[in-house]
Parts: sequence; C-alpha cells; structure tokens
Amino acid sequence: VKTMHEPERGDLYKHFKGGFYIVLYAGVKNANNDANDEETYIFYKRVGNGDMYIRKHSEFVSKINGKQYRFKYVGNVLNDERYKKNEETPVQSQN
Repeated sequence: VKTMHEPERGDLYKHFKGGFYIVLYAGVKNANNDANDEETYIFYKRVGNGDMYIRKHSEFVSKINGKQYRFKYVGNVLNDERYKKNEETPVQSQN
C-alpha cells in the first residue's frame, strides 16, 4: 500500500492539476482558542507566483476520488543541493 509522504518544511510537491508547491510550515493551529479544537495545518506557497495557502493536514494528504493523492512528493528544497540554487530549478527539472 502506497502512503503519502509526511509534509515537512521545504518539501516540494506537485499538485494533481500540475502546479508546484513548497511547504513553509506544518503545525497546529488552534481554531477557536479551545485546546480540544486543535488541528494540524500545512502552510505552503506556489512556486513561480508565490501565492500562499493553508490547508488542513487531512486534506493535504488526501486522495482525490479515492484514486490519486492531491499532492505528489518531489523532494526537499532545503536538503537537496540541486534545489538550493534557484526555486525554479526543481520545477523545470520535473516537467
């Protein structure tokens, strides 16, 4: 059974519709100032235009129509020398 990569800071993902995104932060957000109402969220940005997004962890790692994952892990831009030089490099190499 194939599982989704656990999102971490610096991870590069390809969205099932084709865009590339980098995880900025994965952490707990307290939605209603209630300790019992905490959920993990993924904060990420689109490569190229820099638009920023937030999504519940459960949605980020979910499958679309039970078939394919919403995001496909490509690599980590913080740990891979190929990606440190230019944010566009991983996208160009994946097309």
